[in-house]
Amino acid sequence: RDEVAGVWTDSATGLMWTKKDNGDENVMTEKQASQYNLTWQQAVDYCHNLRLGGHSDWRLPTLEELHRISSWEKHPGHCCGMYHEILGDWYVKGNLQLTGGEWSSTLGPGSKDAWYFDFFIIGSARSNHRNEGAAWMRALCVRP
Repeated sequence: RDEVAGVWTDSATGLMWTKKDNGDENVMTEKQASQYNLTWQQAVDYCHNLRLGGHSDWRLPTLEELHRISSWEKHPGHCCGMYHEILGDWYVKGNLQLTGGEWSSTLGPGSKDAWYFDFFIIGSARSNHRNEGAAWMRALCVRP
């Protein structure tokens, strides 16, 4: 059922996740991938406006929620089109299809920053300016 709906439910937390972020795992150039780059506000809006699996209460996850779906073993979450052969699988549960760093709703250390999570480097949380649509910044959405 979750596969058909495009969602995955984490049995440890009960949270429902989108099976993929807003990117496209089939893009083959950095220029093509750049069309999916999001600022933090665009990521918030993307999740808020998402209608998937019969649900409309999607949101951007907290940094802690993103951390909880990271794994100590590589899983077949795919990344970044042509970079997949270099980067390989990601450290993420649920066989999620990721194409970049995932914004969180957690605000960063600076007044204009927010945290994001990089599943390629396990446990790698970093902050970025919220108004920058930095390369490979994506939205992975969650709901209760």
